[in-house]
Amino acid sequence: MHLSRSTLLIACAVVIAGCTSTPDRATSAAEQPTVTGTATASGSAGARTDELRAGSITVRVQSAETRTSVSVVGGAGRPLDIDGRWVLPRVVADGPPDGATPDGSLAVLAETGSSRVGMSRFMVVDLKTEASKLVELSGEFTYDAWSPDGSLIYFIEHRPPADSGKYVVRAYDRASAALRPDAIADKRTLGEEMAGLPIARASTRDGRSVATLYVPHPSGSHGAGHEGLGRPHGPFVHLLFAADATALCVDLPTEVDRGWTVAVKGKVLHISRPGVPRAYAIDLGTGVLTRTANATR
Repeated sequence: MHLSRSTLLIACAVVIAGCTSTPDRATSAAEQPTVTGTATASGSAGARTDELRAGSITVRVQSAETRTSVSVVGGAGRPLDIDGRWVLPRVVADGPPDGATPDGSLAVLAETGSSRVGMSRFMVVDLKTEASKLVELSGEFTYDAWSPDGSLIYFIEHRPPADSGKYVVRAYDRASAALRPDAIADKRTLGEEMAGLPIARASTRDGRSVATLYVPHPSGSHGAGHEGLGRPHGPFVHLLFAADATALCVDLPTEVDRGWTVAVKGKVLHISRPGVPRAYAIDLGTGVLTRTANATR
């Protein structure tokens, strides 16, 4: 059950097991995240190069059909070669590459082009020692975020039917080399099945708060053949508090759609679109949503 949008209370919008509420959370983050990425085509057909800046380092991933090279730009070490085709993940389909811890010590790569049906594979690379470790998960998973200390990797577990946008957030514990048994969940919303398509992301510099803007999935709870996904819902922001594996989800007005962006400034997440006079702000400590004027229009 959603809480009333008119009272600007926090409402959960993730699939099945939305988010755990933790009010009055403090954050000392700077305005912008340190992790930024770029991608370019390179070399022979099918090859590509991704670069990701995290902390004081830049990691470069050059992937071809059967071989991938990982190197730290300007570093003294030799590139790490990995069999297979691996790339830096993207949370937003047309967004920049992601996948590094805020301090630039670790990166996670996603395998592409694999014939392993029903299996998702990731490679964790220590960018200081060049050691790597394989992570294999049964099911369809994609990368979501790191915890600030690198002990947890958050993955999105995609649920059937295929291409429905249904998902739950899972935490992978590197010490035990296993997924934690429970999804990041809000007990108040158990039983709700909802879906979304991520279109924008921003995080605090320390990586403790990670915000993803979702809009209704094209086939989600509205499309023919997907009637069981739950009642239609609107856009929302998923706030992951990555240090302690909790989250909040905040419903947004229905006008928020593709073209809207998110940005972190101090302890506030700003949601706006060029040319639109209205904007919205979410307090990263409490999750409270307010309407504001668009300062950048």
